[in-house]
Amino acid sequence: MKRLRVPPLGETQNPLTTFRVGLFLGIAIVLILIAVVAAFYVTLPISWQHTIRLFRGPMLIILFCFLIGGNTYGWRTSGVNHVLIFELDPRHHLTYQQFLEVGGFFAVAWGIGMILYLFSPILGIPLLVHPLWIYGFMLVYLLNPFPVLHYRSRRWLLNVLFRMMTPPFHYVGFADFWMADQFNSLAIVLVDIQYFLCFYASEVQWAGPNALQGVKMETVCSNGTVFQCQTSFNGTFENPCGDVNATAIVCQAINQCASNQYAIRPIVTLLPAYWRFAQCWRRYRDTKHVFPHVVNAFKYSTSFLVVTFSALNSWYKEHGKSDVIPESLFLWFWLLAAIVSSCYTYTWDIKMDWGLLDRNAGENRFLREQTVYHYKWYYYLAMVEDLILRFTWTITMSATETGFIDSEILRTVMAVLEVIRRFIWNFFRLENEHINNCGQFRAVRDISITPIDHSDQVLLEKMMDEEDGVFNRREKDAKRGLRKRDVKMWTDDDEDEQTDTWTVFKGGISNWLQSRKLSNLSSRKGSSSLSMDHSKEI
Repeated sequence: MKRLRVPPLGETQNPLTTFRVGLFLGIAIVLILIAVVAAFYVTLPISWQHTIRLFRGPMLIILFCFLIGGNTYGWRTSGVNHVLIFELDPRHHLTYQQFLEVGGFFAVAWGIGMILYLFSPILGIPLLVHPLWIYGFMLVYLLNPFPVLHYRSRRWLLNVLFRMMTPPFHYVGFADFWMADQFNSLAIVLVDIQYFLCFYASEVQWAGPNALQGVKMETVCSNGTVFQCQTSFNGTFENPCGDVNATAIVCQAINQCASNQYAIRPIVTLLPAYWRFAQCWRRYRDTKHVFPHVVNAFKYSTSFLVVTFSALNSWYKEHGKSDVIPESLFLWFWLLAAIVSSCYTYTWDIKMDWGLLDRNAGENRFLREQTVYHYKWYYYLAMVEDLILRFTWTITMSATETGFIDSEILRTVMAVLEVIRRFIWNFFRLENEHINNCGQFRAVRDISITPIDHSDQVLLEKMMDEEDGVFNRREKDAKRGLRKRDVKMWTDDDEDEQTDTWTVFKGGISNWLQSRKLSNLSSRKGSSSLSMDHSKEI
């Protein structure tokens, strides 16, 4: 562990970046406070449930970016070498300040978009254009092909996302399944993106005098005919039923994108769990180890049952099918599946992902023998926090079933808590990967990274640029064929003999210099005049 416990090489803080972080954070806080206060006094021609679904996804992404910056700062200050674990370029990766800078920049954009959205009736701006440019802004930043705006980091992220979304076809590395775990906590973001696409494709008025000002509405006339009614900006609408009294007509939003009618939302919700499920089976295919990979795959399969029974329960309630199958039946199945899933995932978090509850923990009771973070209460508090937040679904289920609070508000609060839970989970997951090689897929660079001075850092960076200077162990057999004499200088055949790597390196250099000296002397004297006595004298 001591060989790895060093801060990443050459990571310095830019004063200009620090200034921009403070500037963006200050502006974002002011804008968000204005938006929160204005939301209580502004009336919009669209329901606030639509507003939450349109703005929640970007908000959670921005929050996640801030928290990853906090993770990076914690790993770096505690000596957890996340650069090595994620196989990042040691000289071209985002620092914690750069994560905060990106999050602050998008927080400013989100705050501006939210304020313009709320004051659109006063400013005369099309209401629904603002969520469009916020999502578009983020997408352009991510897919920007030009070598600016953290190009290497964005390319790394896109590569990891591609491997994560196509798990059966690629070897699964630590960064791949770590990213899939993050998406399991951001599943509601994927659901909101699906809603965003469906909403603008089928529910938004794109033409007419009220284009992008509201949503398509429908009404049922007295004869049972369903008509679409165009709602104007002031909330009035044209009567589509002819002789029927217009005051008796209720013009309601179609609102089909937020329902489970075509099972699209449950499928999107299950995508992160499927990605991890498939990754586990791919790991089993590559290693043939039933434990932990197959056992871990069953953990994610419990999510399939939870989402399926939850969707069936909602669907039967919406369509009044309780006369066919009692809705309480799916409710009890949902409850049972959720209990099993929460217990399974919590046990895996503590025992496998964090490596705690070790029998040989010694004085670190209920923890493990080696710990990185300074205070033991960090670990105990995290264990309690993870237990509580793993079972927050009980609040969601009880409040939703009783109608005590609107489901969209509750989902937003639970989504924020889940992102915070993943933020804490990341600290101990990376620590465990730093200490132990339980997953057997950690990237290892075959160089000594004991405490170094400036001259040693220059040497290490030169070695990193060489093709065989730094490599991943799983690529060792495939890439070189094999340079055994070079490797032997760095490793010892006798596993029981613990030899210092730096000593071996200096010994190799000394032998090389001695051989060069002998070669030079031999060339000056000539092979014909080199006598046995002279050889002994040398």
